[in-house]
Amino acid sequence: MARGFKLNENGDIIVSSKGKISFVAGKELKRQTIETILRTNKGEWFLNPEEGINFWAILGKTPEKEIVRNEVQNGIRQVQDDLTISEFNMELDENRHLKVNFKASNQKEIIEGGTLYVG
Repeated sequence: MARGFKLNENGDIIVSSKGKISFVAGKELKRQTIETILRTNKGEWFLNPEEGINFWAILGKTPEKEIVRNEVQNGIRQVQDDLTISEFNMELDENRHLKVNFKASNQKEIIEGGTLYVG
């Protein structure tokens, strides 16, 4: 089974006070990977310019829900192509930060996640 470093809400690797690195696997690793992709602007990472979502499509004064949902779906499919959004919510706060929460599912599992886009 694949494992990855456990990340905090800022995307930093979690290291205990004794220097031990935490790991995640399974659904938690998928959720974390999806959230990392959703925080990556497509073309930003030089080792894989196709990873991420198009921030220019979702940033602005009043982002359109369907466009944001499509970009989130594109990010989810980069992790596993049979996952489809089953629930989707977005909220734009007074500072123009866009918070997105989603549930994505297939025949075997449900992944719940959320991320914050800075506008």
